[in-house]
Amino acid sequence: MGLRKLLAFGGMFLIVAGLAAVDAVLAHRSFLRKEYVIQEMERLVGRPVHLGSVDFGILDGFVAEKFEIRRRDHGPFLSADRIRLTLDRGRLLTGQVAISSVELTGPRVRLGIGEDGRSDLIDLVSDITRQAAGSGAEGGPIPRIHVRDGEFVFAYAAIMPDGREIAVRDADVNILPYGDHEFVIDGSADAGILGRWIIEGKIDTRTGRSDLRVSTRGLRIGPESVAAFGPEILRVYDMYRGQGLVDAVATGIYDPREAKPLRVVAEITARGISIQYGNFPYKVVNVEGMLRLKDDGIEFQGMQARMWPCDDADGVSEVPIPGVPPLEITMNGSTDGYVRESAYTLHFTILNLPVNAKLRNSLEGNAQNVYDMFAPAGSLNGKVEVLKAAGAGSPLVHNIEMDLVDCTATFKPFPLPIREASGQIRLKGHELFIENARCRHKDAWFRVDGHLTSLDNEGGITVTVRTDGVPLSEDARLALPPAVREIWDHFNPSGSIALNWVTRREPGPDKPLTYDVTVSPLGIKACYDGVPYPLENIRGEIWTDAQQVEIRRLTGKKGTAGIEIRGHVTGLEGTPAYDLTVNGEEIPVDGTLRAALPSDFSDIIDAIGLKGLVKVDKLRFRKGGNLAEGTARYEAKSVSLFEASFDAGLGFRQGVLELGTIDGSITPDEHRLFAKLQNTSLDVEGYRLRNLSGQVQFLGDQLYLEKIEGTCYDGRVSGRVLYNVADSKWKIEMKAAEIDLLQLTRDSAMAGKNITGKASGGLVLEGEGGDSPTYFGHGHLDFDKSELWDVPLLARLFGVLNFGKKDVFDKGFIDFKVGSRRFKVVRMLMESRSVDLSSDRGYLDFDGEIRLKMHPSFKGIPVIGPILGPLIKGLSAVYIEGKFKDPNVSVMPTMDVDKIFEEVFGTDPKEGRERK
Repeated sequence: MGLRKLLAFGGMFLIVAGLAAVDAVLAHRSFLRKEYVIQEMERLVGRPVHLGSVDFGILDGFVAEKFEIRRRDHGPFLSADRIRLTLDRGRLLTGQVAISSVELTGPRVRLGIGEDGRSDLIDLVSDITRQAAGSGAEGGPIPRIHVRDGEFVFAYAAIMPDGREIAVRDADVNILPYGDHEFVIDGSADAGILGRWIIEGKIDTRTGRSDLRVSTRGLRIGPESVAAFGPEILRVYDMYRGQGLVDAVATGIYDPREAKPLRVVAEITARGISIQYGNFPYKVVNVEGMLRLKDDGIEFQGMQARMWPCDDADGVSEVPIPGVPPLEITMNGSTDGYVRESAYTLHFTILNLPVNAKLRNSLEGNAQNVYDMFAPAGSLNGKVEVLKAAGAGSPLVHNIEMDLVDCTATFKPFPLPIREASGQIRLKGHELFIENARCRHKDAWFRVDGHLTSLDNEGGITVTVRTDGVPLSEDARLALPPAVREIWDHFNPSGSIALNWVTRREPGPDKPLTYDVTVSPLGIKACYDGVPYPLENIRGEIWTDAQQVEIRRLTGKKGTAGIEIRGHVTGLEGTPAYDLTVNGEEIPVDGTLRAALPSDFSDIIDAIGLKGLVKVDKLRFRKGGNLAEGTARYEAKSVSLFEASFDAGLGFRQGVLELGTIDGSITPDEHRLFAKLQNTSLDVEGYRLRNLSGQVQFLGDQLYLEKIEGTCYDGRVSGRVLYNVADSKWKIEMKAAEIDLLQLTRDSAMAGKNITGKASGGLVLEGEGGDSPTYFGHGHLDFDKSELWDVPLLARLFGVLNFGKKDVFDKGFIDFKVGSRRFKVVRMLMESRSVDLSSDRGYLDFDGEIRLKMHPSFKGIPVIGPILGPLIKGLSAVYIEGKFKDPNVSVMPTMDVDKIFEEVFGTDPKEGRERK
């Protein structure tokens, strides 16, 4: 606006000044003859001049109607309804003609300025003013020039390349001499919709330089007023769509000595106008600041606005709203032209910009997609740089640096609601950066960094979320990818974790999101439903990419138990495949462990009352994947049981048991297990079994311990054990060979009784477990080269039978049955040098109680006398009753009277025959 006015008004005033000077010269030299005046004027202006009717009076001076200056091609250039030259009266009195003033009424002229900054009209005016000043140098007066009711057509190619023109009317201008070499200009003109302008300036007649200033106050701008400058200026205006009042000042300098003679600057000062910039979500009101229009473009200097967001149609209020921080905007920038090809740079500083649906809707489609990915709310402080390179097709480039102020957000790939977000978002061209962002979920703080290579759907994405501790809440569960969430549900964790979550998408069409997540449990609790053994204080590291989970190392505790887990879960998007390796120390065999084991194993533990501490070495558990549905496999290097005890109806037992090379499987139909029994020792009723080995199989409901071998007091034991889980029935078959009786009796109820030698035998037991376990069985024991001496029971027995003579049993056997915690004698024979004892009835229970009927057979006993000898030989049975360890055990002999009679009298008492 200011540029057009400047050029139009300046040209007009310079022309008027030139014409007045010409008039003065002509009046002086022509002695008022019309022909001479036209000749002189054409000489001065260098163009054809036409005058209408001419009149002259002493008071009115020289007056001509229809004054014209034509182009060299005789086309119209400048015309006026009337020109009046006022003569200097003092000079007239001396017989001289001198022009004191020139008045143009109704001048009409086209002020055109080319792209090179030159104007024929301005050059003409400069020449005329120099000629007018020349008359003053010759002693004549320098005329005053007045323009009344002038009209100018302004055309400036620099800002109106389409040939558009602006008409300025009702111009009243005075051009007055000032000193010897200057003219000063002042006046006003009406630019129609552009308002009335004050005109000021000066012309240096020595150099031809012209300085002009036109100004207006309270100019109302809008699309109608801006449209006067043409579509290119209107296009620039459409970026801002300003409405309101402004003050404008346009200054022009025309110096013919310069390569580009004309320089124009217009300064527009906003007075609380409103702006609707591009897609900015709010109407910007209360705008103050300066807009500077130059030949080579526009400068925005310190433009600023302050308003309060609200729910009105414009979205803002011009007056403060309690509790609402003001939205403040400052803009600086420039363009290098006024046409579509022009480049420009704009800098915005924004405070308290609300982040809401209004902001989202102002974004372009791709930027909306990014917005939706984070679903933010809150406010922003920062800077926006808008760049456009030269060229009609050059795209806009936005460089944005925004600081988050107490924002909330939910990152779509990791939808954990966050609040109190701070940090910086930078948009450089089409690249988006999130830097040093901090946010909070409940009491957990996160750090977020991100990079989007492009805002479009094919741009690459890298977003990193870190936290030193976040609670494992339902919100955190729902934030996980569905496949990872399913794993979560299998473990049901609680507590807090440290997290490093990286979401990526490679640039290119149809690229999927990928994840790189590292989780560090911070003493959490968890229980895997596949092996539901609850762990506490879990620490370590887990990694996942949402397609697989790698358990790099987890350690946990449960009472005295320590567990370590490694492994991975693959195929999360289909059927997850578990492959876990477990190591454990000091795991109590208790209800917690039983609940974690397959029901058939827990039934066995319950049935035998197994207790102790378990050590697990590299137990590998597999489930899912290529395995049939409901099938699991497990393998282990070894599983050891320490400080073990059990009770299957045979009394209290303890020892150490180790299973090695374990290979098992569980299907919906059956449970199968294969393992080796190794490095095992048991104490059964005080008897020690060592170095046990064998094969363990579990098939269906049957547990088999086959090919058991071991040592027992320098002897060897072997056998097998069968157990049916369904009905708790079991069977034990054992054999023993070369057992050292001295070592064995030292660990039994016979300790200290000095029984030596070797023994061999066998045992078969069958029973049924449960709350009241029962059992039955049979066995056999052989002993040879033995010595049983200093045994209270036997010593007393010998005392009865042999009148105190010491002897030992060194050979014998026992066949027995077992049941109800008793060894029932089926057949027994014990041999010594002096007597053999045999029996087929009696028992010895597990508490040492004995009930036994034995039949002696004497050999090598000397005849003591005719009476005692027959009595001893007539001893038919000995009854033993009491405690095996008690030296006062009851021993009751019985006599065979017939045999005694025969021994004494030599005849059978029943038959009266003599003995032969």
